[in-house]
Parts: sequence; structure tokens; C-alpha cells
Amino acid sequence: MGKKIEKEKWTTTTNKGWLGMQFSKFRDFKFENKSGDYIDELLKSLSNKETTTKRFCEILENCELYMTNFEKFNDIDEGRYSFYSSHTDPQEIESICQKIKNMKKDKNICAFADLKRLENNENNLSLMWAHYGGSHCGVKIDFRIDPNYDGDIYKIDYNIHDNTYNINLVDNRLSLSTENTDSEIINILATKKPCFKYECEYRAISQNNNKLPIIIKKITLGRRFTKENVYSQENEERSFSDEIKNLAKKILEVSSNKKIEIWAYKTRYSKEPKKVEFK
Repeated sequence: MGKKIEKEKWTTTTNKGWLGMQFSKFRDFKFENKSGDYIDELLKSLSNKETTTKRFCEILENCELYMTNFEKFNDIDEGRYSFYSSHTDPQEIESICQKIKNMKKDKNICAFADLKRLENNENNLSLMWAHYGGSHCGVKIDFRIDPNYDGDIYKIDYNIHDNTYNINLVDNRLSLSTENTDSEIINILATKKPCFKYECEYRAISQNNNKLPIIIKKITLGRRFTKENVYSQENEERSFSDEIKNLAKKILEVSSNKKIEIWAYKTRYSKEPKKVEFK
């Protein structure tokens, strides 16, 4: 069962700063040109607001993440559940299942990872870069959720979709085991198979919002943006190339938040990224 996260856990501030949870969202640019000069590709795309970076530009400009329904996600088992029913007419059962599907589709979802759990597990982070960050040809966006968001946040439960619901239709009113049908719909949408555990996933789920307002803290460029193929202490201590610095400047130019930190890898085999410093 997916666990709802109380708002104070992701919005808490004190006189010492923000204590709220931090999350990560990966973006893959899917460049058509696979020549390997990804810096020029991204600079060009950002300047012209091309299709490959349109969504990224919108995130930078509006400080919002897109929310969509479960059918747009990549796992075919999203929203899966088991049921039994006193109804025997196939048409009645089909009608009930369609009502449940419509209720699931009414929920808008934004999926993202727990930054702390990712950073504490190098394997999970590598898999996220590979599967969602374009094999390091994309970016990782670290953020906090804007307190103005009035929806809910849920921690994903990774199990075998073993919840079975007694579904019925009484006086055209849908029932899923309990009277709180909406809560059961949330449970279905906040459950994923154990094979996805590496995602360390949380979800914003809302019926009234199609955008999730965020406060971007840091953007990390994937390792493919650096042209240095040799990992050495000397290369790690060198300043970033002008190309990387110009790309970082361009990202800040597009963004409405000029305080975002831009990080990148010194080489394609560096273990950790470093902050890009420039004047």
C-alpha cells in the first residue's frame, strides 16, 4: 500500500533553512544526431527551443513538472489490480472495470525519485541514468516541491500487486471492498512491481492539478556531455571547459530561477559530478 507523506515532511522550513525532502527527475533529450557532440546539440536545441528540449525548457521557465494519467507511463502493469465480484453478467463486469479505469485516468501523476536514497546507492543511481537519463545524455533535476502544491505525495509500495478487491455496483455507485473507493484507487496507483525498486519512487497524485510546482536546486549534466575520456586526478582538478561553462550559462539564461546550481562530470568515467563555477 502506497504511503501518503504528510505535507510538513516535504515543506518544513526553520530559521536554519529548508528541512523538506529533496527529489530528482531525470530527462532524456533523445538527440537525433548521435555524433557525440552533445554540448553543441543541447546549446542549439535550447537556443531554438526545439522539440528535443521543449519540455526541459518549460520546466526551467515555469518551475513545474508535467503530470499525466497512468496510461502514459512505461510499465504495462501500471494501475493493475485483481478483483472478484458477485456480478456474473460479463457486460456488468466490463462496465464496472471501465468505471474503475475512468477513475484511475482522472488522477494526474508525476513520478520522481527520492534524492537521498539515490545518492546512498550507486547502483540505483546508475540504473536511473541508464533508463531515464538517456544513458547519461540527459540531465538530473534535483528539486523540492513548492509549498503551494495542494495535492498529495505518496511513497511507492513495491509488491506483487497482491491486493484483491471485491468490486460491486449498487444503484450505479461503485464499491471497491470499502466505502472509500477513492482511497483504494490511490493504493492501486501507488503500487509497483518489486523489479522497479531501484527507482526509489514517490508520486504526486492529484485530480485537480496537471502541473507540479517545484523549486529547482541543482541540475546535473550527464557524463556524455564531457569530451574527456581519461579519468585521472589531473583531469579531476582541471577547470571545466569553456563549452561546459557556456552550456551552464545557457541553462541559467533559459531558467526563471537564476540560483540553480549546474553540476557536471570532469570525465566520462568520473565517479561524482562537480559544481560548474563561472563568472
